[in-house]
Amino acid sequence: MVASQSTICRRLRANGLNSYRPLKFPRLSDNHKAARLNWCRQHRSWSVHQWKNVVFTDESRFCLLWTDGRVRVRRLRGTRLSNQDAVQWTDRQGTGGSIMVWAGISFRHKSAMIQVEQTMDGKKYRDDILEPVAIPFGLESVGPGFIFQDDNATPHRCGLVNTFHDQNMEYVHMEWPSKSPDLNPIEQMWDQRGRAISRCSIQRLRDLAPTVISEWDSIPQTNVQRLIRSMRSRCEHVIAAR
Repeated sequence: MVASQSTICRRLRANGLNSYRPLKFPRLSDNHKAARLNWCRQHRSWSVHQWKNVVFTDESRFCLLWTDGRVRVRRLRGTRLSNQDAVQWTDRQGTGGSIMVWAGISFRHKSAMIQVEQTMDGKKYRDDILEPVAIPFGLESVGPGFIFQDDNATPHRCGLVNTFHDQNMEYVHMEWPSKSPDLNPIEQMWDQRGRAISRCSIQRLRDLAPTVISEWDSIPQTNVQRLIRSMRSRCEHVIAAR
């Protein structure tokens, strides 16, 4: 007799093997691990008030045809950090054409979403994102002296962008560990929007950008605040996993 799928699931649950989303991790070298661990140790004691001074930013690509590649694992409760159940962090997969967008968040506000029309390089990042959008957003949302976060993508760390940061005294540029999308709360917002957009069944590429922007604008600020409040927990998880 062949057991049914429902019977197998009941037996697994009866033995404590419930269904969970696996822990995801980026591909890390020893240097990446050391930098992440050091950064999290430095920031684990930050209060919510301190995180309220940070503007988190990122770019993301949205595809017309999208799949999130989600998988499930069976494991015992409390074993999430076990390496045997973890999977490497991979980009969302998609086809059918795509758009690139940039956005920022702070505890009190979301920035406007900017569509990146061409390949991003350092000059485009400085002239089209940093100077006209990102820095004014930080000054308005947080105020002078705000902390600006971006990742270590090549356009973000080229010489002319570093010079721009060094010469601008209105904000502090946050040091950010490489290979750390899991530490940036805006990444979860991209994931949520991607899944929502995939349910819209968009047929034409020209309709993708308006849908992405509408989905972004619809995010309640309370969701943003919840994610920013999770920063201490994110640091603690990295420290626990070393």
